[in-house]
Amino acid sequence: MLHTDATGSSRRRNSELDHHGLLSSEQVHVHCNTLDDGNLRRLAEHDCKISSSPETELQMEWVTRDQQGAEAGHAPSLSCDSSPATGDMFSQMRIVSPLSGVSHNDSYNLRNQMPTAWS
Repeated sequence: MLHTDATGSSRRRNSELDHHGLLSSEQVHVHCNTLDDGNLRRLAEHDCKISSSPETELQMEWVTRDQQGAEAGHAPSLSCDSSPATGDMFSQMRIVSPLSGVSHNDSYNLRNQMPTAWS
């Protein structure tokens, strides 16, 4: 498990790991909050997994990248981070469920529009 890109420094590290052939399907990259779409695709190309810790990410005022991860080819995955998170998966599911709707609808809100269908 790699703590990936909560600060932005992992973009270089992912490039370096890729250059040395060290990205693999056995890795789980946690957070990935500030990874750009290219780095999300790079991880997907190597079948790396990504996981969100919604409670911690909200407390740190980070945005989850679940939708962008899915568009890059990643299956959604949740994790529990250490303190101050509750540490149980049911809480993480309750937290992320409305967030996915907010994330989806944000593109409409930015254009001052309403979604016309459920996705």
